[in-house]
Amino acid sequence: MPEAALEIEIKLRAASAKEARGCLRRLGARALRRVFERNTLFDTGDRALGRSGRLLRIRYERVLGGARTSLRRSNASRKDRTRSGRQERGILTFKSPAEGGTAAQPFGSRYKTRQEIELGIERPERAEQILERLGYRAWFRYEKVRTSFRLPGLPRLVVELDETPVGVFWELEGPPEAIDRAARVLGFGPGDYLTASYYELFLAERERVGLGAEAMVFPRKKNR
Repeated sequence: MPEAALEIEIKLRAASAKEARGCLRRLGARALRRVFERNTLFDTGDRALGRSGRLLRIRYERVLGGARTSLRRSNASRKDRTRSGRQERGILTFKSPAEGGTAAQPFGSRYKTRQEIELGIERPERAEQILERLGYRAWFRYEKVRTSFRLPGLPRLVVELDETPVGVFWELEGPPEAIDRAARVLGFGPGDYLTASYYELFLAERERVGLGAEAMVFPRKKNR
């Protein structure tokens, strides 16, 4: 079975993608890859997974031009699929309920801490069909363009810059001390940390601007 990993992460809201990239250049960050993501969340008809804090997701990734293709932690083979000359892959992800602070894990509420299992899949559309035939339903879709970076001196920290339909966000994943250090050099403090999911951020933005959308997706022309 795939090994479960402990995911410790936060989000930070960036003013703009342009400003965020300028900050990274000044810090000497190294860009790893840039991908377009389409994410689909699945649940039972009575939303049993969501009510218990669990997540079941299929992610489709397409590597965008000029990016390296080294792939982030995954139990999949490192071999990407090529379709019409584009590198693509799918990832099936399960996440446990977020953990609270304990003596062994005292940083629970300040960071989002979850057990995560990921598995690379060759044909995400077929995996969706399997889940649907098992009784799971697609209930939320969201898209983003994600650029991955490494910051000097923080080799264990994953730094992602996410451009989404509801704003631009940093996502920092790694040891708590590395997250805090990176947040400081990016100009943020603990009071700026976000542990909300993209679904929760979408709901907040939809309410703020009065949107009627049911999915967090780009206009179609931006996905091609």
